[in-house]
Amino acid sequence: MSSTVSRTGTVMCYHYAVDGINPIVDDICVDDTKGPSSFKKVRSGTANFTLKGSLRTKSKK
Repeated sequence: MSSTVSRTGTVMCYHYAVDGINPIVDDICVDDTKGPSSFKKVRSGTANFTLKGSLRTKSKK
């Protein structure tokens, strides 16, 4: 198992991973000025799936 937090500019990312028969990966990034910006979940085992998302601020008209 590993867990890290990193920062690049205004974006802070949290990474969590568990190796083994059923690996797990969770990544969540948050921008200081815009809030949540992206996420990724990976689950492997009997059923495999990857869920990714990128969040954008709503454009102003």
